[in-house]
Amino acid sequence: MTTPPPGWYSDPETARLIRWWDGEQWTAHTHLATSSGPPAAVVQTQAPPTIDDNPRGWLITATKLVGGLFVMYLTLAACDNLTLGPLTIP
Repeated sequence: MTTPPPGWYSDPETARLIRWWDGEQWTAHTHLATSSGPPAAVVQTQAPPTIDDNPRGWLITATKLVGGLFVMYLTLAACDNLTLGPLTIP
């Protein structure tokens, strides 16, 4: 017996829902069925997004952190010789 490919299928327990089949088992991801007729066998063929979809996520986060620190450094360096009226901050 062949198993259906991953996709959105009619929920086997609740007729008004569609549920994600990952190719091996039903997942917890559900949506309301959009039509009153029989649902299409596969509505969407992409799996729900997960946190680990971007393998370079740590690199993007590190780049943002370093960029933020650099902007903070430039701001503090520019304010190092700030003059406010009669008050001068060395």
